[in-house]
Amino acid sequence: MKHHFLILKVALSVSLIVLSIAVVVNHPLAGTSEWRNTHVADGVPLPPPTQPQPKLGVVLIADGVPLPPPTQPQPKFIGAA
Repeated sequence: MKHHFLILKVALSVSLIVLSIAVVVNHPLAGTSEWRNTHVADGVPLPPPTQPQPKLGVVLIADGVPLPPPTQPQPKFIGAA
């Protein structure tokens, strides 16, 4: 039983060490933030995106198995019981 607790204790210790190193690596110091891009461009905004003009005379053909015909729902009969 002590052997299982030893394995659990070692695993938790290693996990704690790895997490503490990951926090230090992923959290930069206050003075070393020049690698982040925090600049905001001033000026005229970009125009909205435009749709390409359709090409006249071009027929698109899809290869593959055609879809089955649409099915109609069964009619509901209103009848006396």
